[in-house]
Amino acid sequence: MVMPETPSPRPEADLLVGFTAELACAPLVVAAELGLWSRRGVSVQLRRELGVAGLRDRLLDGSLPAAQVPCGLPLALLAASVPSPEPPPLVAGLILSHGGLALVLSEAIWPSEIPMAGISGHLLRSGRKRVVTLGVASRHSAQAALIQEWMPKAGLSPEQVQLAVIPPAQLDAHLLAGNIDGFCAGALAVSGSMMRGHGRIGASSLPRSAPTDSLPPDTVLALRSIWAHRFPRHYQSVLSGLMEACQFCDKPVHRLQVAQWLSQRHYLNVPVAQILRAWNPLTGSGEAQEAPHETSGGASIVFHQEEAPRPTAAQGRWVFDHALDTEERSLLPASALDAVFQTNLGDLPTHRASRSMLPAAAGGAHKAQPQKTRGADATHPSQFCVTPRK
Repeated sequence: MVMPETPSPRPEADLLVGFTAELACAPLVVAAELGLWSRRGVSVQLRRELGVAGLRDRLLDGSLPAAQVPCGLPLALLAASVPSPEPPPLVAGLILSHGGLALVLSEAIWPSEIPMAGISGHLLRSGRKRVVTLGVASRHSAQAALIQEWMPKAGLSPEQVQLAVIPPAQLDAHLLAGNIDGFCAGALAVSGSMMRGHGRIGASSLPRSAPTDSLPPDTVLALRSIWAHRFPRHYQSVLSGLMEACQFCDKPVHRLQVAQWLSQRHYLNVPVAQILRAWNPLTGSGEAQEAPHETSGGASIVFHQEEAPRPTAAQGRWVFDHALDTEERSLLPASALDAVFQTNLGDLPTHRASRSMLPAAAGGAHKAQPQKTRGADATHPSQFCVTPRK
């Protein structure tokens, strides 16, 4: 275990930002390496966590004021707070990544001679267990949404699929050991599994030539509302620096440099070639790093295309509809989306939240019992963290 260095005393407005070792953290790394925050008068330190559970716990206890998290986590934590606090525990000021997800299935679940629609019948004929276990980083994620979209294509009902929350770095090992039947993850974990021949791609979320709103959010920058309201100028500077970093990441000419930064021990700690291969899965190589902008459509992950980092009402609605369960949606007031997803860069709403419920079509207006943070997301321990050194 690598122990974090003891931080020196810092001004209270300085920001510690958590992340997990995924390609989606690239904007955070670029902003730090290029000094985009320091130029704006804000001191930011990055802290790596093993999984989403560690990020969530540290956001809640205040030891992390901000973190890169799955898109549905800020809304899920608001739903878990009864009565709903004003302001909400977290705000999602920026979308850090879109797309880049894929579902990997084991050969036992999906043999090469079986069509996708025949998976359910294959399981019955082979005498295997009827419940398929798939790994995800979080239940409140675009990964879980992609699995939900895939299930009917495989002929599987919700009762036949269960999700296991596992840190991205451990997914392939669990698949190889037979603990899970597949997993949905970002390009880095997927490409590593494919390189080792441990599975097949069953579904993906590669971007299409369409408006930004058609690209579902993957990860967001979640900040504690208390910090954001106390330091509004720093909040806006942090988002502004990240916007510039996202734009830098999406230019193919910068891809090799970004991959070299990401490969460092305190970030992803993987070879540059593997990062480039994950970034451009359609070619299977890093050739696009020097390609002109017109060729960038093959990249699996989007950071800034069509100003993608700015949250929109449609994206917030997609998160509400696809990254929460029915009970969580029923607990959220009508103002939840505006309060959590900051659709205007740097905007911090100060109005009092309404207690009216969202329409029944969006998740039901019935009154549900108060809930606590629950399920695998709530119980998986954080096992590793390190503060990167410059």
